[in-house]
Amino acid sequence: MKDLRCALRLACLALLGLCGSLDALAQAATDPPRRPRIGLVLSGGGALGLAHVGVLKVLEENRIPVDYVTGTSMGSIVGASYASGMSPQEMERKVKETDWAKVFLDAPPRQDRTTRRKALDLVGLWGLEIGFSKGKLFLPKGAIEGQTLKGVLRTFVVEAPGKDFSRLPIPFRCVATDLVSGQPVVLASGDLDAAIRASMSVPGVISPQQIGDHLLLDGGLVRNLPVDVARDMGAEIIIAVNLGTPLLKKEDLGDVLGVSMQMINILTQQNVDRSLAELKPDDILITPELKGFTASSFDRGADIIPRGEAAARQVLDRLKRYSLTPEQYEAHRLAQTERLLRDRPADDIVVRTEGLKFVNPATVEAALMDRGVQLHLPGEEGRFRLLERREGIPDEAQLERKVARLYGSGDFDNIAYRYVDADGKRVLEVEPTERARGPDYFRFGLKLQSDFKGEGTFNLLAFYNKTWVNRLGAEWRTLGQVGRDPGIHTEFYQPLDLAGRFFVAPNAFANERLLDVFVDGSRIAQYQLRQAGVGLDVGTVLDKWGELRFGYVRGSGSGAPSIALPGFPTFDYDIGALRTRLIYDQLDSVNFPSAGSLITGDWWVSRKNLGSSDDYARVGLSATKALSYKAHTVSLGMRGATTYQGNSPVNDSLSLGGFLNLSGYRTGQFLGEDIALLRAVYYYRLYRVPPVADGIFIGGSLEAGNAYKRFDRTDGSGLLYSASLFLGADTFIGPLYLAFGHAFSGDNAFYLFMGRP
Repeated sequence: MKDLRCALRLACLALLGLCGSLDALAQAATDPPRRPRIGLVLSGGGALGLAHVGVLKVLEENRIPVDYVTGTSMGSIVGASYASGMSPQEMERKVKETDWAKVFLDAPPRQDRTTRRKALDLVGLWGLEIGFSKGKLFLPKGAIEGQTLKGVLRTFVVEAPGKDFSRLPIPFRCVATDLVSGQPVVLASGDLDAAIRASMSVPGVISPQQIGDHLLLDGGLVRNLPVDVARDMGAEIIIAVNLGTPLLKKEDLGDVLGVSMQMINILTQQNVDRSLAELKPDDILITPELKGFTASSFDRGADIIPRGEAAARQVLDRLKRYSLTPEQYEAHRLAQTERLLRDRPADDIVVRTEGLKFVNPATVEAALMDRGVQLHLPGEEGRFRLLERREGIPDEAQLERKVARLYGSGDFDNIAYRYVDADGKRVLEVEPTERARGPDYFRFGLKLQSDFKGEGTFNLLAFYNKTWVNRLGAEWRTLGQVGRDPGIHTEFYQPLDLAGRFFVAPNAFANERLLDVFVDGSRIAQYQLRQAGVGLDVGTVLDKWGELRFGYVRGSGSGAPSIALPGFPTFDYDIGALRTRLIYDQLDSVNFPSAGSLITGDWWVSRKNLGSSDDYARVGLSATKALSYKAHTVSLGMRGATTYQGNSPVNDSLSLGGFLNLSGYRTGQFLGEDIALLRAVYYYRLYRVPPVADGIFIGGSLEAGNAYKRFDRTDGSGLLYSASLFLGADTFIGPLYLAFGHAFSGDNAFYLFMGRP
């Protein structure tokens, strides 16, 4: 009986187990099978990476889910944008709207730079700065530091919650190369813009990015198609987009640039081959046809994106295996975008100053301060400053402008900022890093001119700037010149407050100048003028717009004919004068401006009781206004000066003649106490040739002017008219012109000209 009861119990248990198994089988039959996790892998390739946007458009159109994204270099930008929640359509719009030529310019817009920095453009110095510290010279680690690039990258991505890239709407990774070890570094956390900036730091073009203990370069050197990274994240199916790295032909290897690019291409292709070998039969490889495009073809983005679409459609049958229903895909994307970190304003600003050794942190704070901001002294940590706004924290657009202007001072390699959420507060951290190759630096320049008639001149410029002499940011600037007009000018520029609004500037100078004397278009004499002196200026900086200064100058000089007919005397003179200069500078470029204005006003009062040999007073004004429509630009200019008291001496004479200054006449042909010049210059940008030239131009000018109260005693009444035609280039060593000038009186002139006319 007992055995019977045991058997019944076992039978009941078996029946219950069978029913449970049948229920599980029924539930499994109604649930859809678990889909495989899909990883999207995007390779690097510069502008070719814009094809990734086309691939994404096809994936979205066909409801292909993406669970992980990895990318390298340009692939990291597109990948991070998509992982952040940006749609392919929005990416396409931003790609077309972005001025990529300006993205790869290191400096902020010229209008936003400091007046002191803009003044160096007017002198004619090259942009390259060579650092000097502890007796050693330092070249930049790349052609650009990438400050502007990082600002653009921020517009393509959003912050990852907790700085964890796995918490983005789509988990994301990008790859960079450790410059010290040569090994790949997979970036999974931190500032997203800094990570993709590191991943695309092309050697020699963009300086390496410091992240933690790593100094990072472009990830394409070691892992241009990071299939293994996506697999490690959990991807079961890989959709890999390989842009290819075609090797250059033999005829393209004739210079160091071609050889260097070939080395990078070889390294990249080798690691791509290894990654392609890791693909499995169910993985999908997309290879856009990009013949005719290069890594620098950013201006052709509208043509590159469709190439990515076309390549994705070629494998659409395989992609559609993983398509979801409209309802499933909508739920999938909604679940991803729910993880998007919603933007909200900051409660506080913190300026981290650990990266500052020479720059006074207080001046950084002053640059970020605004009306209604209160500065709090550091606490126990001693390394932070807290800025609290009574009227609210500036939004990101306002902060970007402030950061751009601060970067425009030239004291920093980069200025990072980020939002940090802690203890229920949102804090905006700003972290400036001063230049590693400073605080002192050299710059150089070159001016050349030939009229193809045996007359040629050159002047070589060298500039040395010793910065941060004291905690208020004093600078000691020295400009030397050798050639036709040798000389040296040195100035100690001392700001009087942290914001640099007021300054005092003692200075000294010594120079020589050749002065040609013409009669009826023929040179009859050439004087060599030598002078030296000292001065003291005080002034105020008019924000980013310009500068106003007042000063006194005292010196002496002499003039002697180096070439002349008999009867031309030698003479000595003393200088003693009060001077005033007002400058307003908002040109976007001094070489071939397309927008903005430049206005300079001078007032000079020479008096015997101030130490001068002559009593006279002069006022002068010059102005330039640039107007553009697409590639067409018209630059309107005027220049004038008049001696309204007494008579100015020959050593302080003014001249006209030469390219764009009455182009058909000899350089300096008209010499007088007063001058007037009006000109209209038109130029059309044919194309850009980065990095050699920002533009190749064809253009012409119309000019009218004259010199009055001439020293050759000839009549200077009325106006003289000239015109010119030119081919110009805005090169990395300054503007270059090949020009023909015609005077309406019948004179003609040809010019080869380097420098600002």
